[in-house]
Amino acid sequence: MFGLCACFVELAKDIYRARSLFDFIPASVGPILTNVLSMMVMNYCGVSFNQLTFERGGNFAKGTYYMIWILVPLMLVIEKSIGLVGMAKKKDAKKLA
Repeated sequence: MFGLCACFVELAKDIYRARSLFDFIPASVGPILTNVLSMMVMNYCGVSFNQLTFERGGNFAKGTYYMIWILVPLMLVIEKSIGLVGMAKKKDAKKLA
């Protein structure tokens, strides 16, 4: 659970740094979307933590098809491999020039 939270924090930090790439999301929808996604992941982590044993936590993860356990690290790897933050910095530099 703590490893997943570390991946999630790193992913959230990089997405925040690349926020200029997500200008296509309407301003009224953005905060709602980020809040819902953050709460979903943190509730998933909280339930996993409250299971108190690896066996029960594993059963919970298996019951949800390991959705967050796979998606968050996969998204982090994809984000790092395509250089999302670098792309955002280039876009911001062009905008300022």
